[in-house]
Amino acid sequence: MKSRKTHIIPIVVLCTGVILLIAALSFQAYKIFSHAQLSKMEYEAYGLEKEYTKHETLYPGNLVDPLDWDNPRITDIREKRVDPIEQFGSGNSEVAIQPTPPRSIEIPEIELSSEIKSLTIQNYGTARGWETPKNVVGHIPTTANPGQEGIAYLFGHLNSPIRGEGSVFRNLTRIPDILRQGKDVYVYVEDESNRTYLYQVNKTRVIPQEEFKIEDSNRALIELVACVPSYIYDHRLIVTAELIGFK
Repeated sequence: MKSRKTHIIPIVVLCTGVILLIAALSFQAYKIFSHAQLSKMEYEAYGLEKEYTKHETLYPGNLVDPLDWDNPRITDIREKRVDPIEQFGSGNSEVAIQPTPPRSIEIPEIELSSEIKSLTIQNYGTARGWETPKNVVGHIPTTANPGQEGIAYLFGHLNSPIRGEGSVFRNLTRIPDILRQGKDVYVYVEDESNRTYLYQVNKTRVIPQEEFKIEDSNRALIELVACVPSYIYDHRLIVTAELIGFK
């Protein structure tokens, strides 16, 4: 009996080692694959004004979205939607009231609707840093407020399987693909004074986490920041949008 147990132990150890080796190799393969996909999350628009093609000149109005080619009648319904820009005052006009902190954010194109919380500085042992947002979008309060000149930094989780802090930015990676299709992505930010600001996304980029830093601008911008890729989180996806209106 004792001899049988002696033979089983090496087998168990060997099997455990093989399983751990396969797991490690699988993770490395996933890491390499995920890093190779990061470039697909980058997009930059060359100006917010749309360029009209010869087809749009020949056929006034918007072209039928390729996704609707099998049912072009749906375009008649979509054409009746009000342009978001028409509902807002010009972003170049001066805001008469004092800018206040953001309260909520909405991006219809990716089905995002969330409260915004002002983050606080936390003690992490020998270091201090901004708290991580839990199930909401977090705003760095030392950066710009909505409508204000500068960059308002808004943070959220792509996913958070270990900490369980939600996945409010789970669809943020869809934005580059939407922009490549020629569609506009608008961000609605409401502040504590019940004023709504309309931003239009014009750029997405991915950088290593060690290169990320808080910056400033002489334009009114917001930057949405999430850790990518999933389960590795060693890069930052940054989605930049510029103020185009408010009401």
